[in-house]
Order: sequence, then C-alpha cells, then structure tokens
Amino acid sequence: MKALVLSDLLRMIQGASEELAVHKEEVNALNVFPVPDGDTGINMVLTMQSAIEEISRNNPKTIKELSLAFKRGSLMGARGNSGVILSQIILGISNVFDDEIQIDGAILKRALKQGSDSAYKAVMRPVEGTMLTIIRFLAEGAQGVASDDIVKIMLGGLREADIALQKTPDMLPVLKEAGVVDAGGLGLIYIFRGMIKALTGESVSEIVFLEPAPYRESLPVTVEEDLEFAYCTELLISNPNKTTEELETILAEIGESLLVVGDTSIIKIHIHSNHPDRVLAQALSTGEIRDIKIDNMKLQHQEYLHQKAETQTGTNSLRKKYSIMAVVLGKGMEEIYKNLGADRMISGGQTMNPSVVEIFSAIEKVDAENIFLILNNKNIKMAAEEAIKMVSGSKVYLINSTHMVEGISTLLRFNPDLEPEENFERMNESIAETWVAEVTIAQRNGNLGGTDYNLGDYISITSNDEVIYSGKELNEVVLGTLMKSPYQEGSIVTLYAGEGIEEDWVLREKIIKRFKAEVQWYFGGQSHYQYFISVE
Repeated sequence: MKALVLSDLLRMIQGASEELAVHKEEVNALNVFPVPDGDTGINMVLTMQSAIEEISRNNPKTIKELSLAFKRGSLMGARGNSGVILSQIILGISNVFDDEIQIDGAILKRALKQGSDSAYKAVMRPVEGTMLTIIRFLAEGAQGVASDDIVKIMLGGLREADIALQKTPDMLPVLKEAGVVDAGGLGLIYIFRGMIKALTGESVSEIVFLEPAPYRESLPVTVEEDLEFAYCTELLISNPNKTTEELETILAEIGESLLVVGDTSIIKIHIHSNHPDRVLAQALSTGEIRDIKIDNMKLQHQEYLHQKAETQTGTNSLRKKYSIMAVVLGKGMEEIYKNLGADRMISGGQTMNPSVVEIFSAIEKVDAENIFLILNNKNIKMAAEEAIKMVSGSKVYLINSTHMVEGISTLLRFNPDLEPEENFERMNESIAETWVAEVTIAQRNGNLGGTDYNLGDYISITSNDEVIYSGKELNEVVLGTLMKSPYQEGSIVTLYAGEGIEEDWVLREKIIKRFKAEVQWYFGGQSHYQYFISVE
C-alpha cells in the first residue's frame, strides 16, 4: 500500500479504538504509576471514543476535516495523564496530515515523528519508561524502514515500540518492582496494532513475533508510591486569555504531573496538587471552565492496597487507617463527594434523615481504624451520636457540617498523612469558613428574617435558616442572594444545580460582570432545591 486516503484513515482510527477497548483491562492491570488505580486503559479508551464521536458529528469529507475533528475530539475527551499524552500524539500526527489529500510513506514518517515531539513537548519533565518512550521508538522505527509501503512502515515502527516496551522495567524502578511493563506504552501498542489490523485484515499478533509483555493479573501490595500530592485535577478552559506556556508557568508552582495543552480556543489541564481550589481559581481567571474532575489519589491508593490485600490473602490483612463517610442526597453530590475521597455515602438530607440503625449499619460495613462521618445536616447529629455508641473496633469522628456544601469544604481539608485528631480539627474548622445559601420554592406565604415571600416564590435561605431574598424569577433570586452574601471582588461563587436545572451561561455571565467574581458550576442533583450557592 503506497498511500492512505480518507476511508483508510477512518478505518484505522476505528480499528485502533476497538483493539484498545478489547485489551483495556489488561492495560488497567499494569497501571502502577503514580497511583495504582487501574484506570490507564479506561482513560485511553475514553479519549479515543471521544475522538470518534467528534469525527462522527462532523462527518468529514476531507483529510483536513478529519484531522481537525480527530485532534479536537481527543483533546476534549482526554482523561488522565495517559489520555492527555495520547491526545498530544494525535495532535502532532493530525497537524502533519492537515493539508494533505492523501498520506504517503514519507508523510506518515514525518507525522509519527511530529506525534512523538508533540507528546514530549506537552510534559514539563518527561520520564523515560513511559508511553513517551514507546511513541519515540515507534517513530524512530518507522524512520528506519527503507520501503515506502505504508504497512511495512507501520510494522517497522511497531516492532521497535514492542522492543522498547520490554525494556521499560529497566527504565522505571516501580515497574521492575511490580514485574510489569508500562501501562500507557502497552495501550499505544494496541492502538497501532489495531490500525494495522484495520488495513490488512490480519491479526497483528501473527505479524509481530515478539515475546508477550510481562503481565500479572494482580499487582503485589508492596508496590507503593510516596505521594506528595493528594488531588488529581482535570478540566477544560474555553476561550482562554492566557497561553498554555503562561498557564503552565503559573500552575507549576502549585503541583506536579502537570500537562497544559491546547490552543487559543480551548486548553486542557491535568495536575496533581494539594490545592485543587487554587488550580480552579487560576483556571477561572483564564476563561470559562468545564468538565471538571477532581480525585483524591491518596485515598484511592489506600483503598487499592486494602482491596489487593483482601484479594491476595483471602483475609483483611491490611486494614485502612482512614475511611470517610458522608450523608448525601443527589446523584451529582454523590459523585462530587466520591471524587474528593468519600468512600461510602449514607442516603439522607433535609427531607430524609437516616435513622440510628441506618447510620450504625453503614459504619459497620466499613473496616478502618478511623472513620470520619460528615453529617451535612443538624437534624442528624443526635442519631449519629447514638449510632457511634454501638460501634466497636473503630474510632468514629463526627464532622458537624450542617450542609452538603460545608461537607465539601471539610473534604478539601482532609489530609491522610496527618493524625486523626489534627484532621478532625481541620475539617471542623473549615465549616465556619464556608458561606452557604440555598434556593427553593416557598410552600406558603410568610415572613422570615424580615423578608416577605408568597406561595410559589423562589426564596433563598442561609444556613442560619434566614430567608434573605425572594422573587418570582429564579435568576433574579440567585443574583439577589449574592448581593446579600459576603462576596468581595475576586470571590469564587459556586453554584450546585438541583434536579432538572441545566447550566445557565447567561446567569454565569451576569454574575461575572455584576460581582467581578469567578463562577464554578456543578450538577448536584439535589431535590427540592434549585441551587446551593457558596461564596469564598
């Protein structure tokens, strides 16, 4: 095959995604760096699927249109370190393809080299023994093929990449300790195998005659990274007012594993830090943010070790030091709490307080030395106090938040490296620093806190049970509530939207212009309350 046309490229992309998806669990099982949470395969699959969805939406008629959709879709859907690096490989390759009618061998070699260069450029401190090494060897292997045949060039690159993959344990001690190869590198191998398979119709395992990569179904529980940073934060910034270089310089002071990629229309950020709030603040000052994902890596790691010990020994030989439980209502809120490190939720809230038995039963299912129970409602405290009297074998700390938004603040103050008493103090201190109001619909006429309201009005209520604003229009009440809040210019306003409330960009713009504030929006999914509002 001397050249690729549009239909060939479409088949290759689809084949790459399918081959990776088939082997995603194998890739997941190899992931040990920096946190063994087993998601490298999934992250790479989701990145490829996002690219394919963007291609399908645009229905490209030329290679240029395909390239634009491919690189934009992969960037928009990039997940984790592996996904972001994959998106940059795609970016480099696509940039070379942009102005071509067909892709011959020379163009393909140049594109693979550009894909490798683009990936290395995206990482502040490139580490060898990772997928960066694999794409570099693949590009170099392709360059070394004398033929101009497309399949032979791809196979030459793939053979060198396979050889490099076998050597990754010698480059990264954590891989050697686990007895495995790099997960992201193996994912890349499957992507390019899928491309060749789509072109030839043959099984690539029959073409490439290397020994299989080292692989273990289960990693040893002794593999443990010393994690300096607790939170993995990912997000997109639309219409940024800073360049990727400027933003990279700023964020480099906050954390590590930093990836800042994109262009003048959109930027993708991936960073490990101890202050996701500072990351969000910088992002908000740069443009409109979306697709925010925050994970507590230290708790993920602790949970991973705990589960692996049970799986390998058949007993609970590695008891967790900490577990965080929270009383939460709303699918969105549950997801936010989970991402921030809460590992068990008790369903309940303002209109549905859990009983003593329900709280005790939930605690009994957790095997940890220290359990932090975030209450999120003042009516739950007495039941929780009775429940913990019956608990044996664990020490339970009650975090006396009166609202789910306060509970989020307490999670951000938790540090698994600190002692229980210090965490308890830090988490409870954060409650007083959080201002919260909630917007709901009045069920009767009345006056509370000096504010009149009528049946059916939207009203905003503070954590002190004072009505501070009422009105007929939802957005009017949100803006009026902020007027009564302790906001200052440059404050961060966070809106947690309730069940059935979609993101309102008009409202966001009004808040930004009127209050000179940065705005965060999350789907909370809470019933009865259109918005929870916090100001910090």
